Amino acid sequence: MTGEFTLNSPLTKEDWDKIADVELEKTKRIWFKTPSGKSVEFIPMSVIDTIKAEIIEEYKLESENLYGNGMNRCFEIIEKHIDGGAE
Repeated sequence: MTGEFTLNSPLTKEDWDKIADVELEKTKRIWFKTPSGKSVEFIPMSVIDTIKAEIIEEYKLESENLYGNGMNRCFEIIEKHIDGGAE
C-alpha cells in the first residue's frame, strides 16, 4: 500500500496528531517500559474483537456448531482474561 500527503511548515498540532496517531486509530500495539524497567504491551480491544470475528468466520466454514469444536470455551477463556485475568 502506498500513499501521499503534503505537509505545510510549520506543522499544526492537528497535523502532528494525525501523523503521530494520537487517537490510536491505526495503532495495533503499544509497548513501553515501566519506571522499574518491566516491559508491557497493550493491544486495543478492537484487535481482539477482530481476531474473535475472524475465528468465528473460519470455523463457520467447517461447521455450523461452534460448541462442538470448543470455540465457545476458547472465547470464555479470552473474556476471562480481558475481564481481570485468571482466577
